[in-house]
Amino acid sequence: MAVEKFEALEQETASGLALGTDIEHLPSSEPSGPPSTFEKLCGTYISNTDRSRTFVNRLAYEMDRDERVRKICRVKLRQNKCELTDFDEVMQRTLEVFFGSMLAKIEDQDAVYAVVYAVAHNVSREVLRDRQKLLINHRSIEDMQEKGEELEQVGLADQVEVDHDRDIDTEAATIKMAAALKRVINGEQTVASSGIYAMDQDPMVRLVQPKPSDEEHETDTTSQTKPADASTKRPRGGSRAELSADQQELVKIGSDLGLRNQDYAFALGIGLPRLSSYIYGRTASVPDEVMEKARGLLAEEPHRRERLKRFDRDMSVILTDWMKRLGTNDDEDMGTTLGVTKMTIYRWRNNETKPDATALARYEQRIDYEIRMRKAVEQRLQGKRS
Repeated sequence: MAVEKFEALEQETASGLALGTDIEHLPSSEPSGPPSTFEKLCGTYISNTDRSRTFVNRLAYEMDRDERVRKICRVKLRQNKCELTDFDEVMQRTLEVFFGSMLAKIEDQDAVYAVVYAVAHNVSREVLRDRQKLLINHRSIEDMQEKGEELEQVGLADQVEVDHDRDIDTEAATIKMAAALKRVINGEQTVASSGIYAMDQDPMVRLVQPKPSDEEHETDTTSQTKPADASTKRPRGGSRAELSADQQELVKIGSDLGLRNQDYAFALGIGLPRLSSYIYGRTASVPDEVMEKARGLLAEEPHRRERLKRFDRDMSVILTDWMKRLGTNDDEDMGTTLGVTKMTIYRWRNNETKPDATALARYEQRIDYEIRMRKAVEQRLQGKRS
């Protein structure tokens, strides 16, 4: 039955092409149903019968409550991979574009929904691009604070232009290819030959890499035991086992001080890439002034190890000690003092997260500063009373 219908359709199409009828003289398709209130109002506007502000307001109201318009927006919303929470945004932008630039160009009320369909498609893609712009090169401020990073010193990475239209089209093409692959697996569709050679192999036979002969093995062993040429360069990015004595000492000082590489580089007065080249062996030697600064850091802060031992506890215990020193039990007050959110305090109490030693030291300095300020205020008040 389906084959007969298909053949009849082909004959009808062929006969239509043979007549050579102009496309403009072809009969237009009839509407599938009676026109809606929105279509009627658009027809009144197109015919220039009434274009008053009151009429335009009524037209906008009918478009906003028209079920077909809302369904078109929902369909395009899902097709372009937007969130359902963006429906109001897509609907609002569709109204703006329709009334701002498209309504004055429509010449027939039967084309109204086709225009809405095209506008909703473009608008939903714009909404998706706007949402993606908010996520690119973005890191959670809360995570940055938990890691002990100073927000004032954080700089944004160089922004890279992203073709969001291409990403959307790529995702749509991926879905289409996945559907085609599923049809191939189910036997509903066959794949044409792509010209790639497929080796006919017995499924009971597997390929095994041949073992080297005794002569080849001796040759490889001899080549491996030869001393390295004196002109051979030092491998770039080598392991820590290849470090020089100064580089190993530099690594050990940083480990003993418990500093992150960023803080270590700042304390030495050099950049992070330069420090990385020292501690990972990409530079042959370390300058004397850098080693002097590193040894000075180790000599100037003997109490740092005691601080690290004090921080070698559960975060809930450290938080309880801090709150006891400040004399507070309120998470919000504690978060305000330390410059973190209430949720971060909650995670610390449940030992879900714990900042590194550098961040803990900075938080403890804030607590010490807060206690000193309170004591200074109390002494000043007592002096005024006396």
